[in-house]
Amino acid sequence: MHNKTRESSTQANLFVLIGLSMMTILLIWNATIRVDNFATRQTELAEHSVHAAADSVALLLEGYRRAVRIFADDNQAYISSVAEWPQDAGLHAILEERITTYFPEYFTFTLADKSGKTLLDGFEGLVGPRCRNDIEEYAASDSDHLTYIHQGRPGTTPHFDIMAHSGGKESDGSIFFISYRTDTLKRTLVNTGVADHRIYLLRRDDPGLIELAITGNDNTPSGNERLTADEMQRISFSAPVPGTLWDVAILPNKSLYADTYSAILVQSLIIFIGFVIISIIMRMLLLNE
Repeated sequence: MHNKTRESSTQANLFVLIGLSMMTILLIWNATIRVDNFATRQTELAEHSVHAAADSVALLLEGYRRAVRIFADDNQAYISSVAEWPQDAGLHAILEERITTYFPEYFTFTLADKSGKTLLDGFEGLVGPRCRNDIEEYAASDSDHLTYIHQGRPGTTPHFDIMAHSGGKESDGSIFFISYRTDTLKRTLVNTGVADHRIYLLRRDDPGLIELAITGNDNTPSGNERLTADEMQRISFSAPVPGTLWDVAILPNKSLYADTYSAILVQSLIIFIGFVIISIIMRMLLLNE
């Protein structure tokens, strides 16, 4: 009788052990698959987001450049008049009104001669040294201006510049210069972002320098902040924006993978504990039988 009891107990224990072993293997396999699928999916989302953001920003800037070129050509007479008489408030007001009609989101504008010297002295406070350097470089170069953000002094408005030759690059016409706030860039990046990821415009010529950051609810420009070495290592994807000094980069929130892996682990443990309880009940029923 005792031998039968011991044999039954051994068989029940063996049944429970085999069941628990199989469940453990299945749970580990399932958790591994879920972790791999999650990582793959996040990588795919990051890659898609970066390319979509880079393409959207490039398309936005090309639209601005085309509009500024068309305006400079269509309004060459006004621009030439203001360039010849820059102190004439009436001419200036007419040009400003037309610019406001064409570019309602513009920040400021100015004119420069073909050598890059600015002609509108009244905009000293808005057209700063960096903008003037851009104009001079644009005047001396055969290529288009590579766009980047001018952060300016503390308290000033971050902006980027678009410029065109009035009457074409080979003419003796003035350089028409217009600046935009970064609002449209921020909206573009927000629309192409991925949940639980941060998306950045980084300076290509100064790796890690943040020009614009979209980080959850905080989508304000980040000044001259930089990514840390750890953040640089965790960048999922990056892509250059043609015609600019920017790379679009995407970085998952630090807790994203850890939180997901913890959730998968907790779910697996709950299932395992539930199976242990069921196995104990089954062992007791087998022993009673």
